[in-house]
This record gives sequence, structure tokens and C-alpha cells, in this order.
Amino acid sequence: RERRNGSIASFLNASLGYDPALALRHPVRLVKDSDAALPQAAREKLASPYRGDTGEFTYDAGAGRFLVHASQAAGVYGFVREKVTAGALDIELAPNARGFVALLVTSLDGEPLEKSSRMLVSNPGYTLRTQPGAEPPRPQQLVKYGSTADWWTLEPEPAYAGKPSGNLNGGLRPVWMERVEAFLTLRSEAAGLTVYPLDGSGQRLEPLPADSVQAVEGGYRIHLEADGQPWSPWYEIVTDK
Repeated sequence: RERRNGSIASFLNASLGYDPALALRHPVRLVKDSDAALPQAAREKLASPYRGDTGEFTYDAGAGRFLVHASQAAGVYGFVREKVTAGALDIELAPNARGFVALLVTSLDGEPLEKSSRMLVSNPGYTLRTQPGAEPPRPQQLVKYGSTADWWTLEPEPAYAGKPSGNLNGGLRPVWMERVEAFLTLRSEAAGLTVYPLDGSGQRLEPLPADSVQAVEGGYRIHLEADGQPWSPWYEIVTDK
């Protein structure tokens, strides 16, 4: 009715008392042309941390951290100052990391992570594209939108002179990715495992050395992005039969 093209959640909150955080717990949808009353559950006031009703993810607004803890996937997205547990994995950042991680482990054979024989580890870090026209090439930064204090956008670029943002629908190579040195403890029933860094096309490089993959009680502790390793944003884990 207000012809809005954004801020729908805040409108529903103001007009109906709907808490947008409810979507972190249950599926939510709008029913077109329905005259049914808003379910009482939609007016429920939730407190962080929010846990999905399937038990497969948690969002802690205070810590700035989203956890995935499903059977075939586990991950940590956000700020990490100490060891964080998410399902079958624990994450600890190395002292030289800046305290933010986006790490996900997924099963590639349909088995739960503890029993999986092939897994993919993704650890991309902060990622930016290249600023058009920059010489030498450099990352295109996120900047404040105009005079706002809390809105962010892409750094302006020559082809969009006079506009507050760069191209929001494209970008230039190369992609710049942050190195995030971390220790991943994976709970696994495997008798042993090999960790392969992958190149840009997903092909295996030389496996991580033995001192970077250590057996611990209940699984393995893997050192990612250590000095001397080939730097890579993703890895393939293969377990011994």
C-alpha cells in the first residue's frame, strides 16, 4: 500500500508487530490476498542467539557470528576470538589472523561429516575485486555511502563518474582474497586422512605435510594457510578406507 521497494521487514514490524528475527527460527512467507489473522507465533519476541528450528544453524547477534552445525555441513562465519565449535568442527584462528573467518566444511559423498570419506573445506577470507583504472592493480574497497555513517557500498570508479557506487553488477579480475591462517579440528572416525590444497580450477596440489595434519582425540587438527604451504581458499579432505 505504501509502494515500498525495500524495508519490508521494518514495515511489518511497525504495522503488525512482526519480529524479523523470526525468519532465523522458522520459514516465513507472505500469503497473497489472505484475510487470516497474523499467527501469534509471528508476534513472538525473540532473543539472540537465534537457533533454527531444525537445529542446523545458530546466529549470535552479540558475537557477530553465524554457525552451521548440520549433519553434512559445519561452518563458522563471523568474529572468532577463541575456540568456536560448530557441529563436527572446532575453529581457532592463528595469532596473525585479524579475528574474522568464513570457513565451511561440507561432505562430498552424502555421509555425515564424522563418517565422510571426502570433504571440501572452504576458507576464502575477505574477498574483493579489482578497482577499474587503478595502476598498479589494487582491490576495490568498500566505502561509506555518501555522507551516511552506517551504509556501505563499492568504491566509485571512472565509468560511473558522479555516482556514489561503482558497478554493482560486475567487476574486474583478479579477485583479491585474504589469507586466514586457522586451526581446524575435525571430528572423524577415519583411520587417517590427507588434505589437498586445490588450485583455481579445483585440481589437487601437493598435500599438506604431516606436521599440519595431526591426530587428536576423536579426530584431526589441521593447520590451514601456514607459512610454507601453498595458499589456497579451498581444500579437499580424503580419508583412509
